[in-house]
Amino acid sequence: MKNKINVICEKPLILKTAQLKNILIYEKKYKKKVFCIMQLRLNTKIIKFRDYLIKKIKNKPSHIVKCNIRYITYRGDWFLKTWKGNISKSGGLTTNIGIHLFDLLSWFFDDPIEIKVKKNDNKTSVGQAKFKNAHVEWLISISEKYLNKTKPNERSIREFSFNNKNLELSNNFTNMHILSYKKILDGKGFRIKDVEKSLYITEKLRKLS
Repeated sequence: MKNKINVICEKPLILKTAQLKNILIYEKKYKKKVFCIMQLRLNTKIIKFRDYLIKKIKNKPSHIVKCNIRYITYRGDWFLKTWKGNISKSGGLTTNIGIHLFDLLSWFFDDPIEIKVKKNDNKTSVGQAKFKNAHVEWLISISEKYLNKTKPNERSIREFSFNNKNLELSNNFTNMHILSYKKILDGKGFRIKDVEKSLYITEKLRKLS
């Protein structure tokens, strides 16, 4: 920004949410912008599902959605030897991989009321979160032990269900990344205010672990 350049940042944008204030100050000072890549928000099926949920909750404010997340994406030992295995750099599993899921939850249901962590190590995170209109249970892992042993070629499981209604998380992440950059070039990319809530959630998860 000091060099009059806009910034595009993959996740995580920062690890300590207190740093967000500094970025906002620099944006204003240098008249430049920081854009964040939150590609799942651009998935048309996810957008339609969010509209469906919001309408359902609006019609019945007391409605509680039961959400279950099983997000397993196997990574070999090499993964933990890179910067992504260093919690001081990547924020750990819930930030590096889970942040997109927690971003969707905050996008759907706003701020969590309560968060509980049952397990959180360098390969697996298990926990619960309570929102005003949702109760969430999650399992996020890079360990192969959670994969379906009857399907030896399967290297990932992405299950995101709401009241037993499955939300498909497309495997076509490349196209969503391309769309993310197109949006930024059109001046419509995601900004700090969009990513802020997911950063607060993942920061809290690290403190609870």
